[in-house]
Amino acid sequence: VILLVYLALLVPHIGDPALRAAIPVYVAILWLSVAAGGLGWFIGARPAVNRRRMWLGLWLFALCDMTVGLNLILDPHGRAQIIPSSLTWTFYAPALWCIAASVYRPPTRAGAGGGCEAGDR
Repeated sequence: VILLVYLALLVPHIGDPALRAAIPVYVAILWLSVAAGGLGWFIGARPAVNRRRMWLGLWLFALCDMTVGLNLILDPHGRAQIIPSSLTWTFYAPALWCIAASVYRPPTRAGAGGGCEAGDR
């Protein structure tokens, strides 16, 4: 439902036909990513704290992209654009941190370092 409302509001305001065709594909992939993050939460793909960070990061990234879309719709010289422009960075920075921190693994007792090791890939 969110996807359809977003596309109904955004796509008619895009003048470039190539961009008008690409946006629905991008939005669908974005929301499939959020759904995959949610699925990872429920199937226990990673430790609980990492699953929460990944899903939260994907949601924040989706919200960030929605504010970018609102910027395309709103008058570029109007006051209404100030709020979505500010929210873009409010969502973007925490999204990047959450997604990056979702792959962190604390050090083991044997003294190995945390993070991604070469053998983990």
